[in-house]
Parts: sequence; structure tokens; C-alpha cells
Amino acid sequence: MKSLAVLLATTLVIGGNIGISSALPPARNVYSQDAQGSNSRGIDLKVWSGYGLTINFIPTGETIKQVWLGDPSRFALTSNGSLCQRGVSNDENCGTGGATVLFLRQIKPISFPSLTSSQDGSTVITVITASAEGQKHYQFKLTPAGGKPEYTALIIKPDSDRPRTLLVEKPPVTAISSRPVPSSGSRSGGAGERRNRGGEQVVNNNFLNAPGSRVSTAAKINPNQNLSRRTTNKPVERTPESKVNLSATNSLQVGTALKRNDANAVAYGLGVAVSNGVVKPKSGEWRKAQDTIRLLRRGKARDEAIKLSGIPQELFNKLIQWGQN
Repeated sequence: MKSLAVLLATTLVIGGNIGISSALPPARNVYSQDAQGSNSRGIDLKVWSGYGLTINFIPTGETIKQVWLGDPSRFALTSNGSLCQRGVSNDENCGTGGATVLFLRQIKPISFPSLTSSQDGSTVITVITASAEGQKHYQFKLTPAGGKPEYTALIIKPDSDRPRTLLVEKPPVTAISSRPVPSSGSRSGGAGERRNRGGEQVVNNNFLNAPGSRVSTAAKINPNQNLSRRTTNKPVERTPESKVNLSATNSLQVGTALKRNDANAVAYGLGVAVSNGVVKPKSGEWRKAQDTIRLLRRGKARDEAIKLSGIPQELFNKLIQWGQN
């Protein structure tokens, strides 16, 4: 009896560890306009053997009407509802089952007569959906893959959920003036104010005329006499301008701006790319850059943000370079 209890406990521990280690990877998210390929090169998808891939249209509120596979010899397709038959996709009553999710599985290659295949086994899946806004046309490139999957679900989100443009203005350059401030100023026109040599700073001396002030009393005795002669304070010694050590007084170097993090660097680099005409606003690259910024702000690493957003590596490196200069 005791050995049976030990065996049961061991089984539960092993089963719990297996459940933890085999947790599914996070879903991949794209927006409707990007998945349609109207302003981008489309979406590349991988289907891992033994796992499959779901394409979820539920967030968009669209119903799947028809689906075509360019090469059905490597992938099997099912849905959570009925689809329209060929030639009746415009019929409002077809596909009343309301299919909203597709499930793709990788199968062993089947030899179909007169059917061609690509060298790497990839193909294209075409999806026609319908909603209150009308019909939409989606295309995805499917590629068979093996090993541990990076994702097992693709979620199509409405464009209304897309975050707004995130652009960060370039921070002002911190400048430190090494010019010494004069110890005393010249009186002008009896106005009761002192100005330094460069005229950059004005010191109001109205407080000197406050009642009970010894300086004020001295000034009234002889207004034409220099106030510095009536006070007991010693003149302040000034370090010559040539001997001022800026690095000892301030850790920031003159004219140096704070370095941006990855998210702000991509945001600023995107602004540079748009102003130079390299990236057009609302284009596929522009939207992928926005998604990259959002992912980086959520704490994602560079590689993961690039993979999930679909931004080209070369474009990402360029935006980082522009944003950190």
C-alpha cells in the first residue's frame, strides 16, 4: 500500500513537470490590413509538424466564406463552421455555420497527378471573409517546419485596435556655460537694477531698499557711492575661464544628449525615415515599426519583437541607427 502511494505521488510530480515544460508558445498577432497584403508583402506562416496552426478571425467579427490551398499535398484544413461551396461565395446565405477559425495541420506529402509543388514545400492559402463592411481577401504563405514551434496560433485583429503613432521628439542638448559671472555690475540710469557684462542676466535690487536693511541705509546716505565699499563682504574670487574644469563640475559632457532605449530609438528613427521618404506613413513597413515599438515598450527583446512584428531585420537596424544618432 505504501509503495502504491509513492508511485502515485511520483506520477503526479512527473505529470506536473511535463505540463510546465510543454506550455504552448505565445500566439502571434497581426492586424487585418497587414494580413490582406494591401500595404505590405503579406504574412509568412510556419506550420510545425505535430502541432498545427490556427488562424483566428474572431476579433475582427468576420465570417470565413471560402478557403483555397495552392498545394493541398502537405497541409490538411478544417474549420469550426461550414464554408461556402465553389461559385456561391457572394450568396449571403452560404456559410451560415459562421466559420471564424481555421485549423491547419502538416501531413505527409501526397502525390497528386499533374499537381506541381515548390522546392521547400511552401504554398499559399487564400481566405475570403465577409462582415458588415463587406468582403475581404487574405493571403498567407505556408511553410512546413519541424522542431519546437515558435507559435501555434495566429490572431487577426481589427485595424481599430492598432496603437496610434508613437514618435518621440529629440531631447534638447544639455549645454553648460563656462563663462564666469562678474562679481559686481554697473549701475545704469538710477533704475535700481544690475546687469552683467553680457546683458544675459538681470538682478533686481529692490530688496536692498527694504526697511531695516543696513545696505539700504548706506545707500540713502550717499547714493552715488558704490555699494560694495559700504559692505563688509569680501569680493568673490573667480577662477579664470581658461582654468575651468567642466568634467569636475558636471558628469555630462557639453553638447551630449541622453542615449535612447530601443523603443524610443525605433520611434525616432521611424520619424527620420518618414521625413526622408524611406518609409511611407500607413504603409506595411510603417505599421510593422509601430508594432515593434509597442512590443519593445512591453519589455520584449529585440529578436522577439522583430519576429512577432514581422519587421525586416535590415529596416530595424536602420531605424535603431537613425534613432541613436
